[in-house]
Amino acid sequence: MKQVEKAGRTVPASRCGATVFLAALLFAACLPRPAAAAAAPAAAPDPAAALALTDANQDAVANALTAVYVAGPLSGTEAQGLRRLREGFRDAYHRFLPVTAVYAPDAPVIVFGKRAALAAGLASADELEAPGACVLRRCGAAIMVAGATDDATGLAADLLLAALARRATVSPGGVTLAAPAWTSAYRTRYGGATFTIPTREAVGVYVLSNRFTHAGRTPVMEGRFRLAGKPPAHPVLLTLEGVDCDHPVAPAEIRVALNDMVVHEGPLHFSKRCWTRQSFAVPAGALRSGDNLLRVVNICDPASITNWFERWVLFTGAEIQFADFSHQAREAAAPPGLAPGATIVFMGDSITHQCLYTRYLRLFYATRYPHIPIRVYNGGVGGNVVSSAFKRFACDIAEPGPAIVAVLFGMNDAAYQPFDEKRLAAYRGQTTQLADRIRAETSAEPLLLTPTFYDKPEEAPTEGYNATLVRFGDALREIGREKRVPVIDLNAPMAAAAAALRRIDPASRLADPIHPDKRGHFVMVYAFLKGVGVRGTVSSVVLDVTTGAARTEACLLARVRLAEDAAAFDLLAHALPFPYPEDVRAVLGVVPFTEELNREWVQVAGLREGLYELRIDDEPVGAYRAEDLARGIHLADTAATPQHRQARTALALGDRIADAVHERRDFRLKEMRKGLLQADGTYRTTMQKLVKDDAGKTKWVTDEEAEAAFAREAGGQERLLREIAAMEDELYGLCQPQWRHYSLTRLGDAAP
Repeated sequence: MKQVEKAGRTVPASRCGATVFLAALLFAACLPRPAAAAAAPAAAPDPAAALALTDANQDAVANALTAVYVAGPLSGTEAQGLRRLREGFRDAYHRFLPVTAVYAPDAPVIVFGKRAALAAGLASADELEAPGACVLRRCGAAIMVAGATDDATGLAADLLLAALARRATVSPGGVTLAAPAWTSAYRTRYGGATFTIPTREAVGVYVLSNRFTHAGRTPVMEGRFRLAGKPPAHPVLLTLEGVDCDHPVAPAEIRVALNDMVVHEGPLHFSKRCWTRQSFAVPAGALRSGDNLLRVVNICDPASITNWFERWVLFTGAEIQFADFSHQAREAAAPPGLAPGATIVFMGDSITHQCLYTRYLRLFYATRYPHIPIRVYNGGVGGNVVSSAFKRFACDIAEPGPAIVAVLFGMNDAAYQPFDEKRLAAYRGQTTQLADRIRAETSAEPLLLTPTFYDKPEEAPTEGYNATLVRFGDALREIGREKRVPVIDLNAPMAAAAAALRRIDPASRLADPIHPDKRGHFVMVYAFLKGVGVRGTVSSVVLDVTTGAARTEACLLARVRLAEDAAAFDLLAHALPFPYPEDVRAVLGVVPFTEELNREWVQVAGLREGLYELRIDDEPVGAYRAEDLARGIHLADTAATPQHRQARTALALGDRIADAVHERRDFRLKEMRKGLLQADGTYRTTMQKLVKDDAGKTKWVTDEEAEAAFAREAGGQERLLREIAAMEDELYGLCQPQWRHYSLTRLGDAAP
């Protein structure tokens, strides 16, 4: 366990991933500020101190919690409080608490909100309707978080988070909080006792001296701490806690630096009426072994204030979380139904044997979920029908150990003949048996894919052989309803894409008519990914220069600097953009893949009008008008970005893997054609040939030459499998995202 020396002593970092807590008192000791600014309010002791999850029982109580009980819909403010509570619990204990609408007496849950507390019988209406009431209480195995108002409930949730972070305690007796005397002005100003703020010692950071600033007030807060041992090699999370200036002015602007690295520069997002927290990602390398300095400076323009009490901020302290939160965040966004190392088997005929849609899916999972390796196993053999899967069940389904088996048959099952009810019945029955066997003999779940589009331009999708395939797809939906098996429609999206392409070019086709071309396979990929519900965002960052607001999805943000004519930030995406093969670009105009499944988004609002150059890692990416940046820009298909070039390298390796897999599937086809893979799924160990003896009679004899040749080829297949596994490992190594530095610089006025 890492040790941290603080205020002349060494203390163990938090058990939840090692967290350094820098107390407000430590900050105060470092500041040359007057006694008036240093003194804490002379109110009663912090009510949170009377609550209590103690060091002796805290982990046991927290680890026993199973869910958050909520009764009825939540308001926007309540929902935000619940989200903070669940995220805080996740950060502290590395697991999520699900939300439940069912409560049992003595259930180890967090009872959240006034309605839930009343429904569970853990509090009285009188207690929760008192003005400003905020209740945090142990109730047997449960912990109740409730308040008279939404804001009070949020405060109780924040106090529980403080307890989980060992900055407060929670006793079985509980407490009802009342507003300290120094917060009475808030209640008067905002019309009613709708919230309470517990008394805390805080450090004020004010605008640099001007004619309105009281002498001696400081624009700086500093905290020093000593780190024993090596600092983490991964990003860490810095969290500041405080409250913003309670006046109708712009928020305080601060510069946060950890040692020599600027972590944030721009507006701060503290609430004006309640203690709140804001977190910043700190890239690896900022922390040092030994002495470290955290420095916060108020950088507001003195000309922007008309009174000394404007645009200040109060800080109660800071914490640095050492746990690899970036890895936790990426794993929290894992692909649906798949754990790291899981395998998806795609069983099919020659359409799967083409190794095209599986090629694109392998690359998609590697670029979208680079920290969660997913194996895509191609189980296609040309000419197969659904009954062929039983012969190959052991080698192509059970042996790979899948989590999901996607089944794509039907093109050959309908026999390229007019619709026949008997063929449909056989297809339905055999598919049902296969789904049942997958569940019975493996730990996988079946996933049914409808037959693909039979592309004859002279026929409508509802005519000819494709109409038969549509009816086979309807049969799969019936199986899905009966067996609770998911079904993804590939036929309709392909038919729609083919029709759209033919409106552009009447001679366009997506298949030959049986086998889709690369564009057709890409449409299959789009339909599959939409069907399984993968995350559509590569990364998304939305910034507002005016307010300093920052919103991110699937990425981490650090060292943000915002000005009216410039912006800069560091970004670590959870993924790489999917690199489009050149052969599929034509279909991007009719399939919204980029908008729905490859969204790499940058949006910066509030910049002064003009033309701005975007650079990533100091390499020019493009020039954009301020209004375009305010609306947002897609970067996924921008070839000039470093992450796009990284993804193109992965694309080249993915093609090599697919070629090797195709060779492997050709060998499986040869095994079946030579009769070595028998109807019961076992292998025949000898190869025979017909010869004539001296009397002219024919007989079967062992074909030793053929056996030797096949053995040599089989040995080559073992080497091929090892090469495929090594290349798949290399693929995920190539797809690891890197911290990137983004900068926007104004070039001048935009052209009219």
